[in-house]
Amino acid sequence: MTTDIKEKMSPGDANALRELALRVGGRGALFVEVGCWKGYSTAILAESIPYGTVYAVDHWEGNPGTWNYEVARDNDIYAIFKANIFSLGLRDIVHPVVMDSQAASKLFEDGVMDLIFLDADHRYDYVKEDIMSWLPKLKEGGILCGHDCEEYYSRFNELAQRDIEAWKNEDCIGGVYFEGSIHPGVIKALHETLSGKYIKMPKSTIWYYVKENDAVRI
Repeated sequence: MTTDIKEKMSPGDANALRELALRVGGRGALFVEVGCWKGYSTAILAESIPYGTVYAVDHWEGNPGTWNYEVARDNDIYAIFKANIFSLGLRDIVHPVVMDSQAASKLFEDGVMDLIFLDADHRYDYVKEDIMSWLPKLKEGGILCGHDCEEYYSRFNELAQRDIEAWKNEDCIGGVYFEGSIHPGVIKALHETLSGKYIKMPKSTIWYYVKENDAVRI
């Protein structure tokens, strides 16, 4: 990649996402990305399925109360996204869906998607809602995955778990349990919706769940 869109994902996360995409990225594969920003992870998905389709869902306005809201207010992020996708030669694969996650989820039939990547608002209520709205759209054997799960909730001590609960509706908290930040909303929402069913990729904050013939209940 030669475009300036690398700010959103580490090399380890990029490799993990690419690995998941290649697992299910056969001819005609259908992917959805929810939360695309400037298109770096979108490009990873699209390059993994040269004969498939990536639906890129975002309103490109940022999320109020988070860092990207101010950035989006001062910059046309959607225009940057489109320019990046065009410059990478991916415009025939990537189809932008300019709306919020919940509205977009209603556009797609259940049981048709090979992979859905969630990387939109990281606050607890939104993550939980995204998981439950998009999970039915996967076909059996499809992958639901996402970004910014630094650790399993069960591996935090009791004090840390209380802090995660207290701060779950913040985008992230920094310098407490890791050298960098953690995303308490992602960690808690995954624990409540997919506990024991999802896997965190090694050396990465990417998590994934393979849809099987069982119901996920809250």
